[in-house]
Amino acid sequence: MQVLSTVRFGVTAVCVLSVGGCGTATSVDATNLEAQSYQSSAADYRKCVAAYPNDPKVCEERRLIMETNQRALNMMTIPANDTIAKRP
Repeated sequence: MQVLSTVRFGVTAVCVLSVGGCGTATSVDATNLEAQSYQSSAADYRKCVAAYPNDPKVCEERRLIMETNQRALNMMTIPANDTIAKRP
């Protein structure tokens, strides 16, 4: 009986430890993707503003895309404990 419990514990520990980091890698990849999206859209907006300095309305769509990407990036980088409402 003791051997069976030890084997069961060992198998459980291996399973838990092998899966433990999966969520972390996914969130890091998502954050990197959001950062790249923001940087790309910010560069597009800056190029547009440089090309049309007297008519910023031409770049409005690019500005909105950049701001949307920035909000998405900010949401990815906020620590989890800051997103939970603190209860009295």
